[in-house]
Amino acid sequence: MKKNKTQKLLLIIALVTVLLSGILYLSRNFGSLKLDKDIGNFKKVTFLLHATSDKDNYFFSVLISLYPKEKKCALFFINPLSSFEGDDETLEQLGSSAPSRLEAELNRILGFNPNFIITINETNFKKIINFVGGLPFYFEPKTFTPSNSFNRPESGYYNLDGKDAYDLFTSLNSNKALDYVARLEKQESAILSFYNKVFLYKDEIKKPWFAFLYSIIQTNMEESEWLSLIDFLLAEEIYFGVSELPGELIGIEKTDKSMLKIKKDTVKIAYNKFEADILSEFFSDTERSRIEVLNGTSINGLAKKAKSLLAENRIKVLSVENAWSSSIKESIVLDRSGNSKVSFKISNTLNNMPRFFIIRKELGLDSTVVLGEDFDKAK
Repeated sequence: MKKNKTQKLLLIIALVTVLLSGILYLSRNFGSLKLDKDIGNFKKVTFLLHATSDKDNYFFSVLISLYPKEKKCALFFINPLSSFEGDDETLEQLGSSAPSRLEAELNRILGFNPNFIITINETNFKKIINFVGGLPFYFEPKTFTPSNSFNRPESGYYNLDGKDAYDLFTSLNSNKALDYVARLEKQESAILSFYNKVFLYKDEIKKPWFAFLYSIIQTNMEESEWLSLIDFLLAEEIYFGVSELPGELIGIEKTDKSMLKIKKDTVKIAYNKFEADILSEFFSDTERSRIEVLNGTSINGLAKKAKSLLAENRIKVLSVENAWSSSIKESIVLDRSGNSKVSFKISNTLNNMPRFFIIRKELGLDSTVVLGEDFDKAK
């Protein structure tokens, strides 16, 4: 009798252990998280956004880590040239099967699945951009992308409609790896530009718009969760940081293309460091930031005046130079790194100067201030 009781007890313990293990596994691997009105109390919420064409093309993904308490968001972009251990093909070559392959690899490398998955295809991307009245963008001579179909300016403000935005953010000049990097930076700029526009015009946007947006994306979120998330994102400005999945660049045999060979340990270290940096109090410290001021007029001393104003507000300027033109009318702030709190503080300091996201990490800068004739007239 005693032996039977012991066996039953062991069996119960084993069943409970299996049950708890299953719950923990589901919680860890399938992101069981319910978004509600208390999202601001959450420590971290993760999303994986995939961008695809209507056919078989894969453009990029971004692992989004939102830290509601800190009002911060880390964007970890995945280059389509990425190729994981055991794969001979890049994500781009995998096409429509790339998202599921990436999800499996991120789980293996980082030890978790995102809480929510979002996929946006070509048609719906165009609808979204048109529905918000276009996407504001700023061209400068070195980032100008000519088009036979669209009348983009070589420099200055330009509003992209859906077709124009899709063309700009998906086209490549060549198969070279550097062109893929340049395109990825445009895609990073697009996401930050979209959030910035929606936040600026949030009072004019009605809730049915967000319900419409939910209806045209693919996601495992419930509509109530989606609306709770939108309410949170628009209540106070969220500050972003941007990084990319690292890899070793190697050539693909018998082609003119390259691939980024992804190594588990490198990615894990890079992601953990990025997360720690974002949450650090020094991440958006403008005394440590890298800022340049460009004089876009023929008025002498204008850039030095701006540098002094920024210095008074503990914003360090690395260099003062002339812009590509001396006839710029309106002053702007260009966010170069995706560290949006830095560009926000600069804009706020300089009388809410218009801000655009034109990420160019090769410059080694956080922001560029371009002064126009209006700056000389401002009090």
